[in-house]
Amino acid sequence: GNKIDIHTFNYYIDNTVNSLKAKGAIPIISSQTPDNIWSGSTLGNPPPRFVGYAQAASTQTGVTYIDHYDYVTTQYESIGEIAVNKYYLANGSHSHFADRCQRRFPGICSRDCLWKERTVSEDK
Repeated sequence: GNKIDIHTFNYYIDNTVNSLKAKGAIPIISSQTPDNIWSGSTLGNPPPRFVGYAQAASTQTGVTYIDHYDYVTTQYESIGEIAVNKYYLANGSHSHFADRCQRRFPGICSRDCLWKERTVSEDK
């Protein structure tokens, strides 16, 4: 059979980012979004390893990283368990609210001090 090399998540992300940069693109690495962060009545679910991997790949390649996991978790904390649970079906799926998250995300980011600093510094 044919030999196939299988690499790590970061290898593929780094390779993709560097290939895009070589073509003149300005890539941005984004973390995944969380599943339901509530476990019973307590906040749970630390970020999965791929959130850290995405951030490490951003550092390694020198591109912007957007921590969607943190932004969404912070928003979920602010609205509470009952409101968050309404976003999820019994099987934990939440993709039916992806359009709502997509529309709200820029507003969430625009209230973040790091977003404002970056926007101001890039406008100069």
